[in-house]
Amino acid sequence: MLAIFESPVKSFADGDRFLWTRSVAYSQRIQGFTDFITLWRICKHDDVPKGMDWIIDSHKFGRRSTMKKALKSTTHVSMLTDGRRIPRQYEPIDGVDMQSLEEHDQAKFQELTSDDWEVVLGVEQGETDQGNILFTPPAVSNADSCNVLKFYQLNDEVLNSLFAFHLPSEQKGLEQKAAVPEFPFIPDDREDRLIHENLGNNQHSAVLLCGRSGTGKTSIAVNRMWAFYKYYHSPTWNDDPRNQIFVTANRVLRNEVRKSFAGMKHGFHGREMPVFTNYPPTLSDIPEEMFPLFLTQAEWLKMLDGTLKQPFWPRNEDGSLKHTIISAFHEEEGMLDVLPEDDFDDEWSESGEDDEYGEFDRLSAVAERRETEKEKRLEVDFTVFCDTIWPRITSHCSKIELRYVSSASLWTEIHSYIKGSADAVRSQRGRLTREQYNALGVKMAPLFKQSLLQDLPGDRSGSRDLVYDLFERYQCECKRLNGYDLSDVVFHIYTQLHQYPDQKRTPVHSMFVDETQDFTQAELSLFLRVVEDKNDLVRGVCVRVCVCV
Repeated sequence: MLAIFESPVKSFADGDRFLWTRSVAYSQRIQGFTDFITLWRICKHDDVPKGMDWIIDSHKFGRRSTMKKALKSTTHVSMLTDGRRIPRQYEPIDGVDMQSLEEHDQAKFQELTSDDWEVVLGVEQGETDQGNILFTPPAVSNADSCNVLKFYQLNDEVLNSLFAFHLPSEQKGLEQKAAVPEFPFIPDDREDRLIHENLGNNQHSAVLLCGRSGTGKTSIAVNRMWAFYKYYHSPTWNDDPRNQIFVTANRVLRNEVRKSFAGMKHGFHGREMPVFTNYPPTLSDIPEEMFPLFLTQAEWLKMLDGTLKQPFWPRNEDGSLKHTIISAFHEEEGMLDVLPEDDFDDEWSESGEDDEYGEFDRLSAVAERRETEKEKRLEVDFTVFCDTIWPRITSHCSKIELRYVSSASLWTEIHSYIKGSADAVRSQRGRLTREQYNALGVKMAPLFKQSLLQDLPGDRSGSRDLVYDLFERYQCECKRLNGYDLSDVVFHIYTQLHQYPDQKRTPVHSMFVDETQDFTQAELSLFLRVVEDKNDLVRGVCVRVCVCV
C-alpha cells in the first residue's frame, strides 16, 4: 500500500510539513533492494494535499515504465516487539505473472481505511510476509515521455555538508553567491553496476554507454568519474594520483558537468573547493589539484598540441599560442588559428653563403611575409565549405551528376571516411586513397554506391568515384585559400604522437568522452593513443545518431 505520512518540521503549529513514504528502492550500500524512508518534499500546511497528489501521480506515472521488477522479500518479519522496524530486503524473481501483479498493485492507489492503516503501521502482532511486490521507480510525465525521479541518500556525508553550509551574510552583500554542495543521486541496480564496476581492482575494461537522449548516459559517466575520484582520494588508495579528463564537443554540457562535479567535491570535502576554468595552455605540466579536467573538443586538441615536439600552431616559450584566434571549430575563441607548413619555401635558393647583404635582406623580407601569410590561414568548417568551397568545386558538374550529392553529404563523406576514418589518420598522407575509399563496405559507408569498372565511364551520379573527384577539388581549394580543417589538425597531432611517443606530458589515466557521435574515428583513435590505461575509457553515444566505428 502507498502510505503517505505527514510530519512537522518543528511542531504542528509552525506550518511546515515533511511528506514522506516508506517505500522499496535500490541501495548502493547493500547492492540490493530494501525498505527506505523517502523524504519527498517540505511544504506549507495548505499545500499538503497538492503535495500528496504529486506523490501519487509520480507513482502512477512510474507504473508506465518498462523498468518493472517483481521482488520477493527475503525477510519474514520486520517489526520488533519494542515497536522498531527492521528494513526488509528484497531480491528480484523471474517467472511471475506480471499482469496479475500489476492488477493487484492497483489497490495501492485507493484511499486507505482504518484497518489498512493498522497494517501499514505494523501494530498487529502477527505481521506476515508481504509476498511478491511490483517495483517501478517513481516518475514525472512530460509531453511525450516519463522521466524517472532521482533521490539522494541522506548519509553522514550529506548531513555534514548541509550543517556546514550557510548563505552569505547580509554584511557581505546580496550579490555574493553561495557555493552549493551537490551529491550523486541514488542509481538503480543497472546504473550502479556500471558506475562501480571493478572499482578498486585492475580487472576493468572500457565502457560504451548507448542510449537515446535523456536516458542518463552523461549522469552515469559523471557518477563513475566521481566514484573513482573518491576512491583515489580515500585512505585506501596508496598509489600515485590518477588523472581523469572529461571531453565533449558541447561547450554548454562541459560547463554543466564541471559545475556539478565541483559541487560534489564541495560536498565530499565539506568545504568549498576551487573551480578551475582557466587551464594551462598545454598538457605538459598540469598540477594535480586541477584534475579532473573538463574540456571541449577544441580545448583538448589545443592543450595536447602544446606538448608536441613540432606543435601544430606557433607557440610562445610558455606554450601559449602566439596569435589570436578568431574561431575554434565553433567552441572557444583563441584556440585554433594557424597551421604550420611542413614543406620548405620554394623561393629559398641553394646559392651558398656568398649572397650580398641586399639579397639577404630581400630573402629575409620574403620569409617574414611568408610567415605572416601562414598565420592568416583559414579554418575551413562547414559554413566556409558551403559558402565558399562548394560552389567552386561543383561549378563544372552537371545537375545530373549532382542529383545525389549535397554539400552536407560530401562534407560527411570527407570527414567520416576519406579524412576522418581510423585508417585515414594512420596513413602516410592522412587520407584514404581512391581505391581504399571505394572498397569500403556498403554498410559502413551507405550514402554512395561503390564504383565498378563496368559502370565507367557511364553515369557517375551518386558514385564514390565522383565523390573522390570532388574531394580532390576540395583539397585544392583549401590549399588555394590557405586553409585547414579539423581532420588536418587531428592527423598532425596523431602523427607527431606516433613519431615522438616519449615526448613529456602529464599522464592521462582515465578518459570520459561524452556525445561520442560528435567525434570522428580519427579523434577517437587519438583518445586511445593518449590515455595511459586503454581499459579506463568511458564513452557515451546517442543511438539515434549514426556512428560509424
